[in-house]
Amino acid sequence: KLIVYYADRCAQGQVDSYTLMNEEVSFLFPSILTNCCIERGKALLDGGVKYLGGCCETFGNINCSDSLYALKKLVFDEKKYTLREVNNALLADFKGYEKMQQEMKDCEKYGNDIDEVDKIANDVFELISHNIRRLGIEKGLHYYGIVIINNQGNTSWGKKTWASPDGRNATVFLNPSNNPQGGADKSGPTAMLNSLAKFDAKWQVGQVQNIKFQKNFFKENIEKIGMLFKTYFKKGGCQLM
Repeated sequence: KLIVYYADRCAQGQVDSYTLMNEEVSFLFPSILTNCCIERGKALLDGGVKYLGGCCETFGNINCSDSLYALKKLVFDEKKYTLREVNNALLADFKGYEKMQQEMKDCEKYGNDIDEVDKIANDVFELISHNIRRLGIEKGLHYYGIVIINNQGNTSWGKKTWASPDGRNATVFLNPSNNPQGGADKSGPTAMLNSLAKFDAKWQVGQVQNIKFQKNFFKENIEKIGMLFKTYFKKGGCQLM
């Protein structure tokens, strides 16, 4: 409910920003360079463009899904802890709850081609992306989608985010884009890309997936890495750097 509420606020904010900008700025130069504006005789945000849409950026999707998996396993399946105990541990930033934190870290994580874990990641992704799209269209936009880029945003927002049930401490960086949390993928790049390819890229406006290899490894395995990337795109992958 909270996610849908904020998705609604994001969509309304996008619409309101266009209305306010159109009242204050003519946008004549970009209107000249945009299809349909000259033919319609209208400026960019004043009915000139044929398709007016927008996007909003999301952070910490994978921390959320890994946290949900840890709760499912440790609280509901194995019944090792109660939700109140987990909540108390998070409020304490795991001080005095080190055993619980380690068990959360030891839970399976997204990025290792484990279907049960990856499904929860995809459920979170689709909940956010479908509602963002729906609410944007309901408010009059032609399209509205999520952008999962982060760049340094996952670090700066992570500094403002408290501890999470994936075992992450307070103020630690969040996962970048749709990538695993740092150090969570332990099964190699093939497994990581298999997890990544399970998302339906049509529900997002853009994403950035950064992969780093040691120089010697990259040079010695360039043909294999090329095949790895081609297979990822054949499976529906969106982007790689």
